[in-house]
Amino acid sequence: MQTNDELENSIIINRRPTKENEFIFPHMGTIGHVERMFNYIEENSNLKIETIGRDELPMNTGVRGYRIIKT
Repeated sequence: MQTNDELENSIIINRRPTKENEFIFPHMGTIGHVERMFNYIEENSNLKIETIGRDELPMNTGVRGYRIIKT
């Protein structure tokens, strides 16, 4: 087992593809990048993720909202 200092000063030379339950996003990515993750959650749980309508959010703020519901 490596120490944190050894890990911090390491280079990753082996990579693997992401697993079906792993999701990697760019730092400056848009919310659209999480759609695949939302679909996975809905398909593998009793949760449903829906968009909150504009009429329920503050006006002219440019925000987007999501609601998670147990089914």
